[in-house]
Amino acid sequence: MSEVWKDVVNYEGYYQVSNTGKIRSVTRVAIRANGREHPINGRELRFKADAKGYFRGAYCVNKKMWTYKVHREVAKAFIPNPENKATVNHRDGNKQNNNVDNLEWNTFAENLKHSFDTGLQDNFIGASKIRQIKKRKLTPEMFTEFVDDRESGFTHRRLQAKYAIDRKTIYSILKKDTYKDLWNLRKP
Repeated sequence: MSEVWKDVVNYEGYYQVSNTGKIRSVTRVAIRANGREHPINGRELRFKADAKGYFRGAYCVNKKMWTYKVHREVAKAFIPNPENKATVNHRDGNKQNNNVDNLEWNTFAENLKHSFDTGLQDNFIGASKIRQIKKRKLTPEMFTEFVDDRESGFTHRRLQAKYAIDRKTIYSILKKDTYKDLWNLRKP
């Protein structure tokens, strides 16, 4: 496939994105505060992977910076989105493969289903267990372990999977709205 470059949406004349997942600045002339012209040579930008594994970068226009995710910029430039879907899915599950052939617009539900179908996520609590989970109560020992796990860096999803409680309960516990008596017993 030959590489095709298009202007980045909302940054026309400053940045371009390619169908292979590259982004470059455009050669242009900027006007400095003193009124003099300053040539800016275009170059290919470098990215860093964020905590979730997506490539991120930053645009700088008129001394203001905006961050972006590379896969979203490729999708906005090359993939029509007539249904106005909110997320961009990597078909092969590789978050760093930002080639236009590997991307598609999805709803949140479609994206989540894809992640379970491909094995990218496996801690899903099925709808049949929802009633049981909402009735689940933590014992004092479980509560202590729960708080210790959260303080050691467990995510809400991991807590949900380990203790089989719903997210609302997790938020309620962490805001100290529930289990107040157990919170009071904890050392300050």
